Amino acid sequence: MDNLNLVGDYSDAEVIYGASQEELYWMMELSAQIPWTSDADGRILRFGHKWAELTGLANEQAADDSWAESLHQEDRSRVAAAWSVALDSGKPFDIEHRTRTATGSYCWMRSRASPRHDEAGQIVKWYGTTEDISARKRTEDALRQSQKLAAVAQLASSISHEINNPLEAVTNLLYLAQNPEADLEEVRRLVASAQEHLALVAHTTTQTLRFYKQATNRQEITCDELLKSCLLILNVRLANRGIRVETRCRAARSFVCFDNEIRQVLANLVINSIDASLPCGGRLLIRSREGTNWRRNRKGIILTVADNGSGMSDEIRKQIYEPFFTTKEITGTGLGLWVSCEIVTRHEGVLRVRSSECAGRTGTVFTIFLPFDSTPPPLPTGANI
Repeated sequence: MDNLNLVGDYSDAEVIYGASQEELYWMMELSAQIPWTSDADGRILRFGHKWAELTGLANEQAADDSWAESLHQEDRSRVAAAWSVALDSGKPFDIEHRTRTATGSYCWMRSRASPRHDEAGQIVKWYGTTEDISARKRTEDALRQSQKLAAVAQLASSISHEINNPLEAVTNLLYLAQNPEADLEEVRRLVASAQEHLALVAHTTTQTLRFYKQATNRQEITCDELLKSCLLILNVRLANRGIRVETRCRAARSFVCFDNEIRQVLANLVINSIDASLPCGGRLLIRSREGTNWRRNRKGIILTVADNGSGMSDEIRKQIYEPFFTTKEITGTGLGLWVSCEIVTRHEGVLRVRSSECAGRTGTVFTIFLPFDSTPPPLPTGANI
């Protein structure tokens, strides 16, 4: 009788095990994530079968590290470095990258992994997932384009003033130069002055185009050049509000970045100060210096945009980097700071904010840290390359 009970228990266990295996199979089959495992040294042991469907690579090819060849060439060193850091530190692995599909196009993926430890605390295996995030990337790209268009509209008034004022001066100067009673020396002086005003128009136009041209290559630039080109576009708006601008550029060393993107960040911060908090006749301080991010032990540039506006509450400050959150009512898109934070993060930098509503010392301070040795990839423009 006891043996019969054992046989019955064994059969029941087989049924339960089979059912659990089937349930686990369908959970993984219907999941958008592709599971994978590696040994303690980072060698891939196995990918879920969806990996072969996506990339056209069999498990055997993935196991001999050929999976790395499916990564976009611009992402390989970045992914390898992040994977190496995770293996050395034992911290979770989390990175976004582009992967070549079986059709030859590229899609955006997010790969994550965490280690399993033995009783002695040693890592014995890594368990990870890879997920197609192309749809999310396309949505983010659409939001960035919306923010860019909103910024263009927001700056259109200032730019038109910057261009119209010197053009009106050119018109007046040329009119005076046509005076038949003017001597040759006077005409030359008027024409030279007109040429100076036209050069200012050309410079303003060039700087404006640089703001919104898609970045393809990183440029070497100084903080002084960044600040001057940014303020050139916003001078009229600042002057109309009677805002006093002070610049202190102490960082002489140049650094490499996507300069139009960093200009966009600075412009967003300045416009936020103007629109959201600064009173007429307020004060805006923009400064740069060299410094160190001690948490990451990296040297770089520190840019500060500080105002004496009304400040922000703790509740608002916690939400300012969320998409579509705005305090500007119908005039704001709620995308400026979200995009700015993303740009700074891609440059391996940090964007921080401090704010006070205390009477007598209200104001907001944004601080940007950009490391000298960052190698940011260009902003994605969709899944297909």
